[in-house]
Amino acid sequence: MTAFANVRGRLAGDPKQRETGNGKPMTFATLCVDIEKREADPQTWFVRLLAFDKWANILAKAGKGEKLAASGELQRGRHTPPDGPEREQWTLVCESVIVAGRTGAERDKSPPRKQRQTAPAQSPPPAAPLDFDDDEIPF
Repeated sequence: MTAFANVRGRLAGDPKQRETGNGKPMTFATLCVDIEKREADPQTWFVRLLAFDKWANILAKAGKGEKLAASGELQRGRHTPPDGPEREQWTLVCESVIVAGRTGAERDKSPPRKQRQTAPAQSPPPAAPLDFDDDEIPF
């Protein structure tokens, strides 16, 4: 059974980019997703993102703390960390990635992005004076 999901949240750390055996780009990242329930305390899920090709390149340009939305196939797995019991792990194989960037104080702390250079606007040539008599105007 395949589950398709849309998730949004903030990156828990900087993405890690690698190449597949065929030389295609592949990027891993962890997304913090806040889950709010009506009659329970909110929870935070950590969803692992796995992106390939152009989505890998887009994800690789994002940084820790940036807002991000992704959609794709959701896979459930289990892993046992060295310091504890077996845990459930969710991985989203991305079919789409949108990086929303940083906001507020986070943006102020980050270095400014390069601005695109544009040519200065040229003013149009002056219009030729109109030659008419005020008595000729019908109103």
